[in-house]
Amino acid sequence: MTGDAAATSASHGLDPRLLGVPFVVIDRMLMGAARLAGARSHLIQLPGGRGHVLDLAGTGSGPPIVLLHGLGSCSADYVPLMRMLRARHRRVLAPDLPGHGRASVPPGGMRPAPTIRALVDVLDAVLHEPAIVFGNSLGGLAAVRYAQSRPEQTRALILVSPGGAPRETTDLRAFLQSFQLQTQPDALAFVDRFLGRPHPFKGVMARGVRARMAGRGTRGIIRGASAEMLLAAGDLQGLAMPTLIFWGDEDGVMSAEDRAFFQRNLPPRGRFLTAPRFGHAPYLDDAADFLRRLQPFLDQVSAEPDPVGARGAPA
Repeated sequence: MTGDAAATSASHGLDPRLLGVPFVVIDRMLMGAARLAGARSHLIQLPGGRGHVLDLAGTGSGPPIVLLHGLGSCSADYVPLMRMLRARHRRVLAPDLPGHGRASVPPGGMRPAPTIRALVDVLDAVLHEPAIVFGNSLGGLAAVRYAQSRPEQTRALILVSPGGAPRETTDLRAFLQSFQLQTQPDALAFVDRFLGRPHPFKGVMARGVRARMAGRGTRGIIRGASAEMLLAAGDLQGLAMPTLIFWGDEDGVMSAEDRAFFQRNLPPRGRFLTAPRFGHAPYLDDAADFLRRLQPFLDQVSAEPDPVGARGAPA
């Protein structure tokens, strides 16, 4: 399968990394597909480290959209979704979170402050107009923190099974330990919790997920996490921008209490959307169907007038 074929399969609702090809090979193919589609790969020098963003020019008129991935993931995981979004948006960006993909661990380690600071610095370097910020899992927590740091750059938020609901320290440690997949049975059980739909190649996918979760950035977050990094009710309730929270009914990674926290503390312009047969990362279950469910919100945000001076030139 070529990189272009890998991305084509995703346009039909199935992410190619679920087809049984090792993740490291799929990542190369997806990055190749991104380059063939015209995406630019920005390596950005930061104080003491390096950031990375995939940047795809769109053919639509909608505002830019930024895609923030979850723990153990990387920007390459979003390439199929980027290609689908480009038809409606004028720009689609997917940064690697610090310590993931091609981005280095911040000098202060994988603690909340230096990690968010590095993300903000990376987006400051490439984004010069307000964007819709999409975050899945850990990326959802990062999206909220980015919106708090750069409200003027956050046109809207889409939080998909977001992390960050408050937990006691002992509960947080136990939750994060569930991402340390020491054996193949551990990884298989995690994939079952992660996906919303059964998949015949889950064994191969489990091996890839296990390798990803052993990465330096992932291990650093697990070691350094504390309850202080999590959200309070006011963090959500204080968000002024339109906010959509999507939760797959089959998500077995996050708890019912996590879901209830986000549903209970919607911001003034927030709405909560759920759907059956979607798991923790709905764009892996059925990307086309997932986007159809997001489209009314995206259309509403896109129809709002651009903020003054919003259409800055891409970096």
